[in-house]
Amino acid sequence: MRHIDVARGPLPKHRRPFTPGEMLNEEFLTPLGLTQQDLADAIGMDRPSVNALLNGRRAVTSRTALRLERALGVSAQFWLNLQQDLDLWDAMHDRDLTGCGKRRRFGLGLTGFVGYHDGKSPRISFEVAACAVKGSSKNGDVELCIA
Repeated sequence: MRHIDVARGPLPKHRRPFTPGEMLNEEFLTPLGLTQQDLADAIGMDRPSVNALLNGRRAVTSRTALRLERALGVSAQFWLNLQQDLDLWDAMHDRDLTGCGKRRRFGLGLTGFVGYHDGKSPRISFEVAACAVKGSSKNGDVELCIA
């Protein structure tokens, strides 16, 4: 069986990405004249589970992605990427997370050098520091550094 995979682009900014169910419906079921029951039979799932997937009430799991790959010839990674993009977009637009990280952003600094401690064997030294960008709080400016 031939496998098809499609290159991923960036997440859309002004709309939610297509769900795996929308992709299945618009690119496979409708053009091929297949029913939900036809798809359920082809991938070995029950029709209510397929209906939930097509209507965005069920996520694509690794097992479901493999079933779709075997039935449709589109890579499992493609289906998982669609689901991952959707999950990431939803998290980015979650009201509970929208304020997270706006006041303090952490950066990671890594410096290193190679020296010779006995003149023969190289010695590698690294220093790692994580610092917050200076911000303000109720008590004044804040800077956090962990070295």
